[in-house]
Amino acid sequence: MGSGVEWGWRVKNTKQIVALDTHCLDYFIEVCESNFVRPPNDMAEQKIALLRTYLYSPNIDCFSITPTAKTEISKIPNIDRRINIESWYVLLNEVIITDENPVTKRVDKLLDMASISNRHAKQGDATVLAECELSAVDTLLTYDKKFNGFLRSQASRTRVLRPLEYWEELNIPRGGPCQIRPAPGHPLQDQDWWIW
Repeated sequence: MGSGVEWGWRVKNTKQIVALDTHCLDYFIEVCESNFVRPPNDMAEQKIALLRTYLYSPNIDCFSITPTAKTEISKIPNIDRRINIESWYVLLNEVIITDENPVTKRVDKLLDMASISNRHAKQGDATVLAECELSAVDTLLTYDKKFNGFLRSQASRTRVLRPLEYWEELNIPRGGPCQIRPAPGHPLQDQDWWIW
């Protein structure tokens, strides 16, 4: 690519590249593993939007993850939880950064702008955004309120959206076809909460 960034082998140029931050990946896995009942908490609509995006969107093949998100996951102290999340990597594209310099420069700029404007930005969040921007990620999905604040307003090449915002933007008509259907006998076959 020339930008110091390469993509995993599954990316197709005709599809949108949609990345998840670590919170969204965790919630996506949670909704997929929720004993296939509707999520009960206040984030239910966001989680359902993630699952519907995965199952219904004709614009993406799979979600993507950045190196910084993988590093954050590798630091999860609960080993069983960490291993479970890592087992989902087979369903994700991975951004491979071959030159850290452009990422570091962008992160420094984002953190400087946050400091000048008296706003908050965590270095890890700024790095995830920089990796997305420099690797042609179209959209980064995040629940993080602080990420959706200052960093969202500073994003230059990558849109930062909440999962429900992205799902609504897809404008898939009710009753539209699933792009990925649960296999016969899969527990989701007996549920209707996820069906659009």
